[in-house]
Amino acid sequence: MGTDAIRSNERYERLMRVAQSLPPVTTAVAHPCDEISLKGAVEAARLGLIAPILVGPPERIRGVAERAGLDLSGFPLKESAHSHDSAAKAVELVREGKAEALMKGSLHTDELMGAVVARETGIRTARRISHCFVMDVPGHKDPLIITDAAVNIAPDLEAKVDIVQNAIDLGQITGGVLDGPLALDNAIDEEAAAIKGIVSPVAGRANVLVVPDLEAGNMLAKSLSFLAGADAAGIVLGARVPIILTSRADSVLTRLASCAVASLVAEARRRSAGAAMP
Repeated sequence: MGTDAIRSNERYERLMRVAQSLPPVTTAVAHPCDEISLKGAVEAARLGLIAPILVGPPERIRGVAERAGLDLSGFPLKESAHSHDSAAKAVELVREGKAEALMKGSLHTDELMGAVVARETGIRTARRISHCFVMDVPGHKDPLIITDAAVNIAPDLEAKVDIVQNAIDLGQITGGVLDGPLALDNAIDEEAAAIKGIVSPVAGRANVLVVPDLEAGNMLAKSLSFLAGADAAGIVLGARVPIILTSRADSVLTRLASCAVASLVAEARRRSAGAAMP
């Protein structure tokens, strides 16, 4: 095993250790009706990352569990009729204060996000909702956050203000230094930036890559995952609770890493809420 693989594994293990030291996050899992989404939720619960509430048609969920050899005893199950109903009822659990995170199952992203942003029944805040990929790229010394590659199709400058602030909040820092536009090489490689004579505190050292549009972000993130072997965790911010938004092609490891990131976000919100209390 090469040093990059070792370092990558160490980062993942460190993330998991920190998340496992926190209380499990009560998570409404919307429509976990295929093996990989249900297995991801069950494994995340086994590792102490989340305390799932499974939302979906009970017989379908139990059938998947039986075929996959998964034990669902001890997991609450909220009945729904179909995928749209699952999304609505999962969001309702958040509105009722019964869940502090939301997790996508086997339904389409637009079904879940439609319920999240619904005007009367959703869980929007004043902040625009955006997605972040937290990526561990072999050969790159620091983790990268790529945003937005899943929610905002063609964000304007006003939208990018919120997208940037969501990423800063995810990094749990009190500020950030912004610069751009920068080509990818100039943003992440100090030597490339120096050769091109770019003088900037960001060039070559960027921790967050704010992409011009969803297509560019999706291509960048998926290229790093499938061609460079990067590990990724996906999280949606700007709603009342963190949303674990994974692709149907994502591995169980990616789903676990996403749960771990959501756990850290939820803990930061608990602390913020506690500090705000008189």
